[in-house]
Amino acid sequence: KPEAVVLETERRTAKLTTSPANNIAISNRDRVIYPESNITKGQLADHYAAVAEIMLPWVGSRPISLVRCPQGRAKKCFFQKHDAGSFGNKVHQVGITEKDGHEEPYLYVDDAAGLMTCVQMGTIELHGWGARIEDVEKPDRLVFDLDPDEGLDFEAVRAAAFQFRDILKSLGLTTFPMLTGGKGVHVVAPLTPQAEWPQVKDFAFR
Repeated sequence: KPEAVVLETERRTAKLTTSPANNIAISNRDRVIYPESNITKGQLADHYAAVAEIMLPWVGSRPISLVRCPQGRAKKCFFQKHDAGSFGNKVHQVGITEKDGHEEPYLYVDDAAGLMTCVQMGTIELHGWGARIEDVEKPDRLVFDLDPDEGLDFEAVRAAAFQFRDILKSLGLTTFPMLTGGKGVHVVAPLTPQAEWPQVKDFAFR
């Protein structure tokens, strides 16, 4: 029900560490990760180090899924959300019960060292859950992902984002846009984590 989905401002629970992110050694800095723009692993690492403290409130202290391209995007990339023990002690695990009842260890980070460890392991993208590790069954944000067809320009996406904003505002939810790196836009509504996923999903589909 809409009344079960309550607005909340984004909480900054991930640690904003003052430790330099470059404490994590980055190997193969000259390896080209994005061949279309000739961006190297070292440049990507420098970018993440520069924005780590801005990113952490949004990706820290929540389960994350990683897009890893250890040899660059021109070669094999893969999606990873579980830890097999290869990330060391800077990247943490939280146990989450799957639909069949067994528990799986999901990855999460809570500081710049964890973020940079993911980059060292070939991560190019981090996708944070809509819930925090303290209670993964109660989302604290609702995200509408506007991912346009190739034939649509950004102006159409922008107009759709404004429409979503107005619709959600009429239902009592304040939103903000987040660019996704391409032409897409996420329309994000922070929530008080009290409704569980089935209620929030039902609200979103309505």
